[in-house]
This record gives sequence, C-alpha cells and structure tokens, in this order.
Amino acid sequence: MLIDKSWTYLRNRLSDEYWNGISAFIEVAKNYATSIGHISCPCMKCRNHEMHPVETVRAHIHRFGFDPLYRTWIYHGEVEAVSGVDPIVNQPVDEMFAVLEDVAGINDDHRMLDETHVDLEYA
Repeated sequence: MLIDKSWTYLRNRLSDEYWNGISAFIEVAKNYATSIGHISCPCMKCRNHEMHPVETVRAHIHRFGFDPLYRTWIYHGEVEAVSGVDPIVNQPVDEMFAVLEDVAGINDDHRMLDETHVDLEYA
C-alpha cells in the first residue's frame, strides 16, 4: 500500500491537505473494518488502543491529530517492511522431524538406538 503520509505531520488540521489526507486514510482503513464497521483509531487520544465507527475515527483524527509514532499502518493494512533479513523458508514439519530423528538416532518406533551400549545376552 502506497499512501502519502506527509499530511499526518501537518500542524494545520484545518488545511485542505490535512482533510484530504484523512479522507484517503479512511478509504484505505474501511477495507480493514470489523464486521460492525469499526476501525482502529490512530488519533493522539486513542493511539490504536480503541476501535470506533469510521466517522468517529475521522472526527478524532481531525480533533486530536494523528499519532506521529504510528508510522507503519499495520492496523490498517500496511505490511511492516523488513530490511536486510533473508526471508524464512518454511519446510514441512514432517521433513523437519525426520531430520531430527535421523540425527538423534530414533527409529520408526520412536525408541532410541544406541548401538555402542547394547548388551545382548544369549542363553
């Protein structure tokens, strides 16, 4: 999701730019509303700890301002970027257990095989 966030830092909350920014934010946030139409409120008062109807969130952002610490909008559909980290490749769990069993010397019956300490007595 690419959305202009510069409006969130504007001091003049009466400017057209701020109002347009709120509208753009609300349009995106609606896609992540609960079944009853509530979204997480990123205003300075709620700081994403409260969920409200869309129009209440719009009013809160206008009245209290947008939380400047909310930079990656994870509660409104933005995926947090991870830089410099290789993606984790998920191997099937069964394959992982098979490798661990081989390393630990566990057979199909899940009993330990320790061939160096086996004492067999024959009568």
